[in-house]
Amino acid sequence: MPDSAIEVLQENEKNGLVQIQQLSLHRGQRVSIVGSAMNGHVGIFEKMSGRDRCRILFSMLGQEVRADVDVCYVREAA
Repeated sequence: MPDSAIEVLQENEKNGLVQIQQLSLHRGQRVSIVGSAMNGHVGIFEKMSGRDRCRILFSMLGQEVRADVDVCYVREAA
């Protein structure tokens, strides 16, 4: 497991339990990725692609790229 994933879990730990973040996202909303290989990237939320994964649209090198990202790494962009 990558160190960034462990850091995200530790940040959400309270009294020995990991608090699951409830996201309230809508299609087209800007989101940022915290942790994982995509750390620091900002994208557009498209949809939930599974129980614990989100489909995010990223703009990279002049192209649009879709990626499924674990929901624990997704935050609403400021």
